[in-house]
Amino acid sequence: MPESLESVYQLQEEFSLALRSLSSAAEFGVVVFSDEVRAWRDVPMKANRVNKMAAVSWLTVVDWGLDSCIGPAMLKTIDLANQSNRNLKQIFLFSDREPNCDGVSKAEESLQQITLANWQNIPIHTIYRFPVVQLEDDAGYYFMEQLALSNKGTFRIQW
Repeated sequence: MPESLESVYQLQEEFSLALRSLSSAAEFGVVVFSDEVRAWRDVPMKANRVNKMAAVSWLTVVDWGLDSCIGPAMLKTIDLANQSNRNLKQIFLFSDREPNCDGVSKAEESLQQITLANWQNIPIHTIYRFPVVQLEDDAGYYFMEQLALSNKGTFRIQW
């Protein structure tokens, strides 16, 4: 869950740009998370113009909660990706903190659950929106880096 309204707007803009770049032959899904998990659709959708516009519109009205329950959201995302019949599958995770559900860190548990659920070895790319703290003390940074490394993805920091 993005920490500030600015993060939400930035996420929406980046998502919109990424979605517009998809080929109409692609499929996509959208899952958002905070204290609960919400999917735009329960199955992968064709990346046609109508679906792209509908997904972007949906994202602009999502209510953001206080937590960052990444584990359940990623399990839903992996389930969506496993339903796709496309050969090239990828997952992108954008977050600004470590997994935290009901005020409790779930980093280790989430990392294990996500990696075990990813039986198709779908690359999980992580984009970490860097908050204003020291890198060496940042559990979110460590989690996002480890998730990407454990799942053949890339790790990127966004300042």
